[in-house]
Formats: sequence, C-alpha cells, structure tokens
Amino acid sequence: MFRILAFAFVTQATAFFIIEQDVIDQGFCHQQDVKIAVNINCSANVDASLFVSVVKNRTSVVQNYNLYCPAIGNALQCNEDGMTVTLNAINNTLDITFKFNNTIHAGHYLRIDASCNASKEVKDILLKPCVSGFTSSAAFYNTTTVTLRCDHLDFNHSNTPMRIKEQGRNDHGSCSKNNTCTSSCKLLSDGMHCFVPYTSGKIYQCALDGAVYNITDIDTVPTPLPDTTTTTQRTTTTTVRPTGTTTRRTTVRTHGTSHKTTKSSHGSTTSLQSTGVNNMASIYVVGLLIAVFIFLHL
Repeated sequence: MFRILAFAFVTQATAFFIIEQDVIDQGFCHQQDVKIAVNINCSANVDASLFVSVVKNRTSVVQNYNLYCPAIGNALQCNEDGMTVTLNAINNTLDITFKFNNTIHAGHYLRIDASCNASKEVKDILLKPCVSGFTSSAAFYNTTTVTLRCDHLDFNHSNTPMRIKEQGRNDHGSCSKNNTCTSSCKLLSDGMHCFVPYTSGKIYQCALDGAVYNITDIDTVPTPLPDTTTTTQRTTTTTVRPTGTTTRRTTVRTHGTSHKTTKSSHGSTTSLQSTGVNNMASIYVVGLLIAVFIFLHL
C-alpha cells in the first residue's frame, strides 16, 4: 500500500524516540494489534526518511522493508508491506501498527531507521511474547531438588525452545514444541517442567523468545521437609507337614506388614484311626482275662 503523510518535523535535532516504551516491554500476545509511536525530531523542509523492518538480531542486514517512507517536502511517501503508518497530528508522532504474529515476530527486532538531512539514527526494539501469557509453579521434590513448571499460552506458536533458568546464571533446561527436551525436563501441552537442584535464596525464571518471567522467589516456597519413605514389609511363616497333607495359605495384611499363616486340612482322619486301634486292644485284653478265670475254676 502507498500512503502520503503530511508530517510537521518539529525541531533542528536529529534524534527520535519511542513513545510508551514500558508498554513494549510487557510484550505482545499472538494476534494482538501492536501500535508503536515514534517521535522524529527534524527541521522542516529537509531531506528526511523513515524505514521499518523486522530483523532476526541486532547484527542482521535488512533484506526487506515493511515500511519504506522517503520524504518529499513535509510529506512522507510510504510503501507499506504488512505494516501501516499514520500521522498522529495531536502528538506529532508517526504511529506504526501491525498485528503481532508470535511465529514471525517473537524474539526478533523491529528496526526503525530514521534519517534527517545527513544524520541517521537506528533503533532496534525487541518484540517479545506477552509476559501476561506466562503461568508457573514450584514445589520441592525432596530436600535437594525442586520441580519447576513453566507454561505460556503462545508456546505452540513459537519457533524457539522455552527455557528454565536461574536469574543471572545459565539455563537449567529447555523444551521445544517438537518434544526435544534436555535431560531432567519434560514437555507439557503449553510448556515444560524440570527437576532442578535447589539453591537457597535463588530466583528461578521462565524464558521464551526474549520474555522472562520469575517463577517464584524461592523464599516464598514452603520450607522443605526431611525425606519420609513408607516401606511395606512382608513376613512369611512356613510350616512343615507330613507327606500327603494339603496346605492352604492365607495372607493377612496389617499397616505396613503382611503375614502368611498356614492351616492344614490333615488331622481329623488320623485321629479317628488311632481311636479304633485302641478300642480293639481293650476288647482283646478283657476276653483274655475271662478265659483265664474260667480255666482256674474248672
């Protein structure tokens, strides 16, 4: 799109500045409308221009301009590609607007190149995912390890891994949306979690495409408790029985302990057989005594 903006350059200075930098620092959510106001200080009736592009990093060479606005007199003639620019006559600013696409813009820089006469100034603005999109949690796994979780509502629109780091130090782990994770970390639907060595007084952070979010001030995490382990013990009692007996085992469980007891179905038959033998012996002895008594009285 081609647009002509009648712009009143305001002073003899050659610098420009960004309005509402604090809003930019909060980042942008996927498909959010972005407006960046630029105040260019340049004298009237001079050779001025404005070029805007999205670059991968601060050292990148511009390949394509999203806004190309050379000036003729007091008017900027702009060619627009994916962005628009409008003049805010009240604030005397140029408002650059576009829709934030997390896949294309997050972690990249919006480069604004402004020229006034022979003087030129370039500013690179980091385009970050919205800080408000983060959620996190932390809990002690044991006395030496904490499990940390990071989620972001636009994680699956990102082309770079999410990271868990310690403030001012190296990363503890990372995960990308294609399920590539470092050791001790696991991919979640909108983020990741990691097991991290516990360091007292340190602040752990989530990081995604230049946006950083404090998971927790470690002092607010409950004091870790000593390790407690519940062990189930099993005791087995074995009873030896004569050959031919059958054994039924029954397991009785109590808190933390399991005992095996043994009951036998043998015993009732053996007792009846012994009683029959004893009765026959008694009858034989009585009969023998009667025979001796009769013989002596003949």
